[in-house]
This record gives sequence, C-alpha cells and structure tokens, in this order.
Amino acid sequence: MTMRIGYTHGHNDDDDDGGLTAAGCEEVYTHWAECLAHLGRGDKLVVTSLADAGWRLRKLPAVFAALAEHGADLEVLDPPIDTSARGGRQMFTLLADAVAAEEAITEAARVRGHGGTRRGTGRPRRLSDEQEAEIREKRAAGHTVPDLADEYGVSRDTVYRALLGPMAEGEE
Repeated sequence: MTMRIGYTHGHNDDDDDGGLTAAGCEEVYTHWAECLAHLGRGDKLVVTSLADAGWRLRKLPAVFAALAEHGADLEVLDPPIDTSARGGRQMFTLLADAVAAEEAITEAARVRGHGGTRRGTGRPRRLSDEQEAEIREKRAAGHTVPDLADEYGVSRDTVYRALLGPMAEGEE
C-alpha cells in the first residue's frame, strides 16, 4: 500500500511536524536514516520545503539517489515539486544535476590548487567507514543510539551522522 511519509529535520516536538500531518502524512520522522528505513516502493516522501528537511542543494543528488533506491517519490510542499509527476521529476533531476556539476568543477579547481594532491581539511573523522557501517547494522538490529555512542566512544550526534551515511558528507 502506498504511504505518504513525512520528514522534517530538527522538529523534536510531536505537536509540531511542520504541517506534514495536515498534508496527509501517515507517519512523520525527524531522523533521515529512520525515515529511509520506512520508505517502500511507491511511497511518497513529503517535506514542507528543502530547507525544513535540512537539505542544502549539494545534498540533492544523494537524496534523489536514496529515493530512487527505495522506489519512492518526493513531494515538496513549498515550492511545489512532485517527482511522481513528469515535470516535478525533471525539475528535481535538473537541480540535482546542476549541483553535481558545480561540485565537480569546484573539486577539480581545489585539486589543481593543491598541486593535484588532496590534503585533509577540518577535523579528523572519529569513525572509519567500516565503523559507520557497523553502527548502521547494529542500529537496524535494534541497538539504541546512546548505547552505540558509548560503545564507540563518540557523541550521539556522531552516531546520527554515521546513520546518515553518505548524506552526512559535507556537513558543517
């Protein structure tokens, strides 16, 4: 059965879901990994806006890929975009492609500026890719976020970023 599933970033109050319940969403999630886990083929992910979902433009290609992997469509309430309709799908694909092209240009310029080498910038990662994969597996098996944070010696925020997987790259 097709479901309308809402996602809103940062709304922790059950009474404030950004209007997603009023938009017909049966369920509303505040964590991306949990939301993705409940999306099925033919479902529609509903967000009030890309900003309310916590997505910057550079995340659109990863969002689109995740939805395609689950066979789900996206509906943005403001401005109205519905990827189940041809025009909405084209608009979203165009935005995602433009962002991906801009990132490729920026990366090429960055590498040229460093003499072809990639220098690490920012803080070192607390978890390896393997540890992040383990955390996703353990969370899917029912482990709690606080328990995972204690086990890996990191904050709950770090665990939540690991649960986002590739979506967390580029977070500031």
